[in-house]
Amino acid sequence: AVCQHYGDQQRRQLEGAAQQNDMRREQQMQRKIAAAVKSMEELGHPMITVPSKVFLEMDGMDMHRMHEGIRPTGQLKYFDTKRDVDVARLAGAFVIFFSYECLSWTQAGPNTDQLSAMKSAVREIATRHEKQLRDVYVWLDCLSIPQRNRAVKAAAINSIYTLAGLPDAMVVVCPDSVHSGTQTKANDETIKKRLWCRMEQVAYCCSKGTRSMYIHCGERLEPLPPDWMESVCCVYEAESTCCRLRHPKAGMCDREVLVLPLLALFHDVVTRTRRKACLVQDVYAFDLVQRNRERMFPKSFEYYTGESLKGENRELFGDMLDLMEGTHAPTRRESCKAMEMCSSVSSYDAKLISDIV
Repeated sequence: AVCQHYGDQQRRQLEGAAQQNDMRREQQMQRKIAAAVKSMEELGHPMITVPSKVFLEMDGMDMHRMHEGIRPTGQLKYFDTKRDVDVARLAGAFVIFFSYECLSWTQAGPNTDQLSAMKSAVREIATRHEKQLRDVYVWLDCLSIPQRNRAVKAAAINSIYTLAGLPDAMVVVCPDSVHSGTQTKANDETIKKRLWCRMEQVAYCCSKGTRSMYIHCGERLEPLPPDWMESVCCVYEAESTCCRLRHPKAGMCDREVLVLPLLALFHDVVTRTRRKACLVQDVYAFDLVQRNRERMFPKSFEYYTGESLKGENRELFGDMLDLMEGTHAPTRRESCKAMEMCSSVSSYDAKLISDIV
């Protein structure tokens, strides 16, 4: 009887500890969800751009100076809020977001081939959209994201989904080039394999659609190929430098860093389907997310360090999508209606699809 008593007591203690762990885990997930939702309401970091006339005069050395080196010159244009961007746009401003593959292990920023393609893209987009160069601004990671202050850099990264949705056009820059460290070829296929490039492109696409997305392979500006997003939408299936190096300082993996902005993406995409009138790109984004949900938002991943052959299973999204859907996502009826619309969407028009739900 005494043994049974102590056995029951130990079992109750273990069950109590398990319940507390579950509660703590759910609270952590709820905090992440709240942070993701908040990031959609206001910018966690200013959108910092370079006036195109300044950008066109820059060279490789300017790229290497990065944000901190250019900031003291007073040449950067800051947009502190979404409203600032809207006001500037009404006055004629046009912002270009560049997505490119870093081709050096020691130096941030585009190389000579990529910078040349970017400059060409600025001029071509200005002509295509009938904009004066004085009204065109460039968002480029090495110049637009502070690099030295980790907290400020983290704030910018956490806001990447919101930031990527503010520019008026995205250009995927991928001229034939060579990685300075590996001496391997880089082109429009290798850029698809990079984690951060995928994140940027999926963020813009799910916010704005593909109609204002372009690709520049070194010769001329072209519309993004129709099948491009299908090949890059699963961000976590891409390669990252920290995983290649097997996290030498045992720090946070980039895959973990991307959880918050991807939660913001999920929240934004699914809630937009609740509107009585939504844009065609909203339906496209919803379809893209629903068809690739498990691959775009994996519950966990294997984290490797050093020479160990056994990885550590770390949580990514866990049950957060289910929790988010409980209060923020469309109902089953709404989702089915949205999915019905997806089969009829063949292009990105400016028109509205009314009464989708």
